[in-house]
Amino acid sequence: MTEAVAGQRQGGRLMKALLPVAALLATAAGLILSLLAPHFLPSSAYVEFSLLFGYGQLAATLLFEWSRQAGLRYAFGRDSDLADRRRRTLIVFYAVAITALAGIGGLILCLPNAPTLIKLGGIIALYAAAQGVFDARQAFARAAGDDGRFTISLLSRAILSLVLFAAVALATRDGIMATLALAGSYLAATVVTSVRQPLANPFGRIAPDQLKFLLAFGLTGAAASIVAIMAPNIVRSAAVVSAGDASVGGFLLALDLSQKGLSAIGMVASLVLTQRLYRAFELHSEAQFRAQGRIHIAASVGVLAPAFVGFVVVQDQMAAVLAPEALRADYLAWVIPLTVGAVLTCIRIFAIDPFFYAHGRSKLVLAGAVANIAGLGGWTVLATLTETLDLTGIVVAYGASAALALAVSTVLLVKTIAPIWPVRDLTTIVLGCLAMAAASLIPLEPTLFGLGAKVMLCGSVYLMVICLLDTCGIRRSALSAFDKAKRHAT
Repeated sequence: MTEAVAGQRQGGRLMKALLPVAALLATAAGLILSLLAPHFLPSSAYVEFSLLFGYGQLAATLLFEWSRQAGLRYAFGRDSDLADRRRRTLIVFYAVAITALAGIGGLILCLPNAPTLIKLGGIIALYAAAQGVFDARQAFARAAGDDGRFTISLLSRAILSLVLFAAVALATRDGIMATLALAGSYLAATVVTSVRQPLANPFGRIAPDQLKFLLAFGLTGAAASIVAIMAPNIVRSAAVVSAGDASVGGFLLALDLSQKGLSAIGMVASLVLTQRLYRAFELHSEAQFRAQGRIHIAASVGVLAPAFVGFVVVQDQMAAVLAPEALRADYLAWVIPLTVGAVLTCIRIFAIDPFFYAHGRSKLVLAGAVANIAGLGGWTVLATLTETLDLTGIVVAYGASAALALAVSTVLLVKTIAPIWPVRDLTTIVLGCLAMAAASLIPLEPTLFGLGAKVMLCGSVYLMVICLLDTCGIRRSALSAFDKAKRHAT
């Protein structure tokens, strides 16, 4: 029995250690998919895929983000009976909503003479249903601390998305079929981890009082996420209206890579950091929560800032290697300013907003998101009405609205929670990013080897600087882990 328990603990530690690695691999898979899409699909099909993919994610967020947020925060807790009632309520909701959504989408596709917009709506419904199934499993697994199931699902979905997308896109050269392939990857990955560990009976009873509580918490957080995901979709739609399908491919590729790349990297950090912040609030003292909050801000910025700098300095090599020749000039013209808007948005979402969720004040998350969409949407409407809509104005509005939203959220954080700002750690992160930028001046050929070499060079320089300056106690933690490993070995 002792050996079995020891084995389980060792396996749990292994999965906890593999979680960020799995998240990084999933991030890489998402970036690879974004890079493959314009190569595997004709230009018009790629634009169709980009729009369907973006609006499919928006639909999933509209329907399921509130329940994902509520499940992540409250599906498990110290009061097991209360947590069970909340969890079962969420499971019943998921079962009903996903069944209805899949039925509607399937019915629309079966209609032989359905208008194009209705047919596309059916595709979006099926995609949203598939993502809802996967996200529900992942939210419950993360809330329960089931790192094994969460990690396996993450890796399975990453691999399956690449395989299915590549196979279907190459075989059909069709944006709709490629979107359905991605939807299938969500379902297939869910099956992988559900065979031996299915969810509870979805035909149980909803607890009305808990549904009301979960809705009150989840809907405001969901509204913020919905508004956040609307921003890049507004940019996509405005770009297509302004420049047309034929000439906007490079712009859309730049938007997709910058937004998805930085969001995915922020999500990797969030997987590790956010639950620790929640647990510090639930289980520890105010002083310990504030200390964890300081680490949360520094670590989040410490991941996103070098990701931004690194993404910018490798663009010559990345464009030459990865962007299709027909899209390359437009891609290079827009990628850096679009990346500025993306990183400002990610800092708000991953470094600031989790404090509001931890305190159960999800309404404050909505303020920054509304500021973002109000600025961007308001300018887009005005430019459209005055016939001055162009790509330059769209990019400026995207960055300015992201900066406004970050400022609003930061002010609210200071006024309501008053965190201890990690000034020293943030300063060392800035120094590390400056060192990265300096290292990037070393000339390298615009080839695949040059791209890999520049990534390794800049990443190594950044790690060296933050280790020397002991950002977030990284040097002390590394030495402590090394000493512990050495003791176990002896």
